[in-house]
Amino acid sequence: MFDVQFARSLFPAFEKEPTSTWGFFENAGGTYLPASVLDRYTEFLTDFKVQPYGNNPMARRAGDAMDAGRETLAAMLGVPIDRLTIGPSTTQNLNTLAHGLARLVGPGDEVVVTDQDHEANIGCWVRLCEATGATLRWWHVDPATGLLDPADLDGVLSNNTAIVAMTHVSNLAAVENPVHVIAKKVHTVQGYFIVDGVSAAPHIWPDVEMTGADAYTFSLYKTYAPHLGAMVCSDRLLERISPQAHFFNAKTPWKRLDAAGPDHAAIGAIVGLGEFFDTLAAHHGIVEDDRSVRSRAVSVLMRNHETAIAAPLVNLLVELDIRVIGTADHPDKVANFALAPTAVSARGVVERLEAVKIAAKADHFYAARLAAACGIERAARISFAHYNTAEEIDRIAGVLVAVA
Repeated sequence: MFDVQFARSLFPAFEKEPTSTWGFFENAGGTYLPASVLDRYTEFLTDFKVQPYGNNPMARRAGDAMDAGRETLAAMLGVPIDRLTIGPSTTQNLNTLAHGLARLVGPGDEVVVTDQDHEANIGCWVRLCEATGATLRWWHVDPATGLLDPADLDGVLSNNTAIVAMTHVSNLAAVENPVHVIAKKVHTVQGYFIVDGVSAAPHIWPDVEMTGADAYTFSLYKTYAPHLGAMVCSDRLLERISPQAHFFNAKTPWKRLDAAGPDHAAIGAIVGLGEFFDTLAAHHGIVEDDRSVRSRAVSVLMRNHETAIAAPLVNLLVELDIRVIGTADHPDKVANFALAPTAVSARGVVERLEAVKIAAKADHFYAARLAAACGIERAARISFAHYNTAEEIDRIAGVLVAVA
């Protein structure tokens, strides 16, 4: 059983007002940082915030900290460090990726995108097609649910498909897509498969190899680390992509797509993310030696807790017949509920939640095309993290009953 109070004790924010009394449910937009990450971040900024990899002791410590951060994340993901790019954000990483693939597509090629995705994984491919003359193809959601049907992709794929870009979990629909199945279809026509894992990773720590993605991206600041984006690319893609780095860095695989060096201190602080996962693992008796297996086991504990405390809310949403993008009770749902109520506006729901100290938000959350496909301007999103509690769910339930 997950020890939520122990987990909360690892976050300084929950020891002070206002965070100690507010239930925070905008976690899909970014999570709080545990003390281990904050300590590493503060140490870097205080003691050796200098140009790294120099000969003086401060520069050596800075370089060592950055190397340790990269090594930590690669180990947590179970991937070679040469295939891991750490950039300023997922949006930037995907833009850089699209630029790097530009010379590999042109007239006669096709690029497939979905209207379920965050705009970060749509706009860069739209611009790629406009710049290269490639044809843009759409894989559309069911407007009633906001979900993608894998069978519909068969009518979009062709021998001309060069790239398929999709989300692992939509930040509004919040249902896991079977990316490992889609990957096989894409690779059958020799296309590259690009997966946005931003809304999956907080609930399903990535097993990148299992997804079959040629590029898998996610945001560390939504998984208890600083504001960075991680991207893991296949050897197949890295061997052919045009480097987007300084020419003298282009032969180093992990620098090949580093178009704008991210925050040095933030990379060093990733060590604290590994320490946080390891602390939770030790407390819950998880002893796997392989760090990626251990990290995924911790993630399973987190998700099981989120699912358990969300269960009464799911039942209530179904009972009250409140529309939820992606449906409330889908078996592959993660604990992220985008409400599109009819009795009151999405903003009205959020205002009522704030009155009982529940932090949520009404927006399209950069999934404007999905919102439009579902016939709404915005949704009231209630997104969970492992540090949320059953008592907070009771407060949410009281509001939903009042507005239904």
